Amino acid sequence: MSPAVIKIVRVGTWTLIGILAVLGLLTAGTAVVLPALVAIGVGAVVGWALASRHSVWMAAGLACACGAGVLAIAGLAVLAGPATVVAAPAVIAPLLWTSRAHTRTRTRTRAAAAPVAAQAPSSLANLSNAQLAREWHASYNALAMARDLPSMELICALRRRQLDEIERRAPGDFQRWISSGSWVRGDSAPFLGG
Repeated sequence: MSPAVIKIVRVGTWTLIGILAVLGLLTAGTAVVLPALVAIGVGAVVGWALASRHSVWMAAGLACACGAGVLAIAGLAVLAGPATVVAAPAVIAPLLWTSRAHTRTRTRTRAAAAPVAAQAPSSLANLSNAQLAREWHASYNALAMARDLPSMELICALRRRQLDEIERRAPGDFQRWISSGSWVRGDSAPFLGG
């Protein structure tokens, strides 16, 4: 699932939860405020405990989500009645689904970027022209798959080292290659004779 689809589903689901929370607050009134406050307190404590560095933002985010959840369930009860038991998980499911998809995408991107970005400058000098061309193309593909900033930075650093190595091997051909624009799409095999 693409990051754009994940974002659309998450924003849409949170919008629905917000609308249901407003409906719950309007219809249930003060009767739902105390349960919402308890949920906010529990969410803050759990968020603080789950955060790896005791993040205030994580605690605040989970507190807001819990409070909105209680209010949304009250609003959903107004609309669905007894079917709220079935409808509430259906409202939350897209958030869980996109969260897992986002985590899988991030993990795949980091796994693909790690071997590509791990090459040291000295190991590039030991490659043949054909091998360097393949590494240049592989780093292009890894950069295209990267979805988070740390992975992109690692791959860009590797591509800078690769460009330095290509220029070191044939400075004149390198300038013609850069001028041609072929390097942008990762096509270095003709230039390197590979």
